[in-house]
Amino acid sequence: MNEIPQENKQKEYKQFGLKEKPQGFTKVLKANRILLALFLIFWIIGIYYSSTGFIANENEHIFFQQIKSIAKSAFCFLVCVLLFFRTKFQKKTKVAVLLLFFLQFVVLSFLKTGPTNTDLTRQFIAIIFLVILFLFGMIFTMVFLFTKFVVVPLKSKYSREMVIVAIVFLFVLIFYFSYRKSYLTEHWNDGLHGKKQLQSEEINCEYPKYVPWIDFFPDGFLNFFLGSSKCPKYKDFSKIVNRELIMDCPQSKNPRYVLYPDFLSTRSLIDGQFKIFQKEFHQLLERDKKETLPQKYTGPVSVKDSFYIRTFCGKKENYLITLPKIEKNNKDNKNSNSADKKMQNNNENENENGNENGNKNEINENENEKTHVQIFLLDCISRQHFYRKLKKTTTLLETLSEGSDYKVYDFERYGAVGRHTRTTVLPMMCRLFNNPKWEKKGYPDCTKKMPLYQFKQNDYRTMFIANFCEDTLKSYWNATQETLNLDYYLATPFCHPEYHAEQTLFKGPYSATKRCIGNKHVHEYVFDLQKQFRYAHSDEARMSLSYLIEGHEGSLEVIKQVDGDLANYLEWSIKEDQIKQQSTITIILADHGCHAGPYPRFTKAGKLENKTPSLFMIMPKEYLLKYPEIEKNLDINQHILVTAFDINHTLIDLSNYPYTKDFGVKTYKQYSLLRSLPQDRSCKSVRLLNDRCACKEQ
Repeated sequence: MNEIPQENKQKEYKQFGLKEKPQGFTKVLKANRILLALFLIFWIIGIYYSSTGFIANENEHIFFQQIKSIAKSAFCFLVCVLLFFRTKFQKKTKVAVLLLFFLQFVVLSFLKTGPTNTDLTRQFIAIIFLVILFLFGMIFTMVFLFTKFVVVPLKSKYSREMVIVAIVFLFVLIFYFSYRKSYLTEHWNDGLHGKKQLQSEEINCEYPKYVPWIDFFPDGFLNFFLGSSKCPKYKDFSKIVNRELIMDCPQSKNPRYVLYPDFLSTRSLIDGQFKIFQKEFHQLLERDKKETLPQKYTGPVSVKDSFYIRTFCGKKENYLITLPKIEKNNKDNKNSNSADKKMQNNNENENENGNENGNKNEINENENEKTHVQIFLLDCISRQHFYRKLKKTTTLLETLSEGSDYKVYDFERYGAVGRHTRTTVLPMMCRLFNNPKWEKKGYPDCTKKMPLYQFKQNDYRTMFIANFCEDTLKSYWNATQETLNLDYYLATPFCHPEYHAEQTLFKGPYSATKRCIGNKHVHEYVFDLQKQFRYAHSDEARMSLSYLIEGHEGSLEVIKQVDGDLANYLEWSIKEDQIKQQSTITIILADHGCHAGPYPRFTKAGKLENKTPSLFMIMPKEYLLKYPEIEKNLDINQHILVTAFDINHTLIDLSNYPYTKDFGVKTYKQYSLLRSLPQDRSCKSVRLLNDRCACKEQ
């Protein structure tokens, strides 16, 4: 056999940083080759799984496969790193290979395969990959520390002391997690003031107890590494006074403004409605740039025909959204006060029947004054997550429930009809189950079933806000501002380029960090519009529905940014009621619990929370004193099983205020939460499918 030249042998030693052949080098070389072979095998397997895991696809079943794939690839890549560190190579060689190893993640992150090609999906998958990699790394680190400080010291003279310390530490750790697990499981479904879910023989629905693993993480942990949640801080330099734009910006900073008309009424939309996809939005944006260029500000500017204005001072921007001016209702209108007519007719019938108690049929002087209604629809917020993240609002609700002029109802068993928004808002607004065929053929016209329409028919001023760039009325309910006769429909102001031009984990309507336009969070504009609505129609009946999507993201942390502003707005609204001597019914609800992110997808508690959205009603005691039967019904109904169908009936019931004395009459409103409902409701009786039923053993 030919012997290996001496020069080649020396090169073989040098690649390990050695000048001479050490003793046992042959065994080291064989072990090194085995480790290297294993490294390559796990690397190839990891690349295979990661190439399938990073595919951008919105299909739910494929998404589950993606998570499994990236979990396997994360494990393989971590094993690769550990194996490579055990090999005997020079540091330069190791650094070069590791750089090449991590370069693949950059390449994978730019892959654009699948039908949707969204940056958001790929970034979300990448974040999950890093989290899984971190968790596996923690496990390997714990094993390494246990080996180094427990197993190895067993052979030393300090073995007894080290073992005692390790056992004590392990015992404390196990005790803490056991206590924490037991505590969270027991209190996971607590309500206001820590009240437990009411259980009785009549109520046929008990929730199972699962471990809410998300509560093991500190508040804000799941998105802190994505960046700050705060918008840029600077003072407002523009405002609107008497429909004139006033800017406080020196000419040296080139003050500019852009006046936008209402897209819904003055511009042709793409395919008849706004789309939330980037391709169509950028078409709209490019057209908008050509038609509305910034103009230099030299003095006050009339903004009568513009409802949202962008103003610039240097690199800073103020975004102003105003409501168009609408003339007040004529109180002598022939069609006004239809509810009063119903009440009078009913009283006349009672008098004809010889009702002995004449006082019972008299109408109070203030009964023809309508109660105002404001609704906040929070996307993807379960009842448990409401208490978890909206702590300031929870504190306010608890304060109101303690001897104030309001009574707060927390509906413990509000069940989501569907998993996603479309399947839940259809029954809520139209009393219809979602039919997948309608997505292609078009949705039926349900205008007359919609509470927005019914309130308008009963002479309320109506406003609908959706804080994302989509024609929600058209896409969800096949309705328009004209068919509903809405006074205000605000969706296109949220097509702002800073908010909607990009859809990533760091920017846009589904960002997991901050959602800003200029120096304000997007939800702040919603509360500003609510205040404008009240000021504009302070002496008229008002009904508003505000749809906020801050809960629609995977970290489950963004909704916390809404908390303080929501609590502040509710406090302001209550004070305005006291000043104006008015009554406002406030409803805070969700369509369903969250379905984005690992928690609702891979844990039992998370899956249950998707079925249990939040529903709160803040009722003025003045209203309840007029109708003690309603108070009695709400006291009971907040504990029973209810769905979005009941909410539809309830809202229509509220639109018909003031009511007839015979409030218990059975009509289609018999499913209203204001009326007496059976306490023994089951998932079957309220038309909740088995996979949507949160009750135990149903």
